[in-house]
Amino acid sequence: MRIPQNQIDLLNRLAQVNQNIVGILSAGSAVEMPWQTNLKGIPHGYLTGQAGASALLDILTGKVNPSGRLNETYPFRYENTPAFYNFRIRH
Repeated sequence: MRIPQNQIDLLNRLAQVNQNIVGILSAGSAVEMPWQTNLKGIPHGYLTGQAGASALLDILTGKVNPSGRLNETYPFRYENTPAFYNFRIRH
């Protein structure tokens, strides 16, 4: 549920010079987002495939409004999920 630290570091550095950032997630599940306060919006494209980038561009530019709703809950961190008690992450 965690994205690589180098991506979080990049986001933190970008946020220091620009506070108008939208982050686009491309993942197969929910992810931890302690960095979400650096973003104005977070569309989640899931695993969009070959035409995903153009579809997300249509959404970001207002060409289409999917009016979608998430069908899952985004926990604040992995420890808030039921899986944590059976599949602990070792650091």
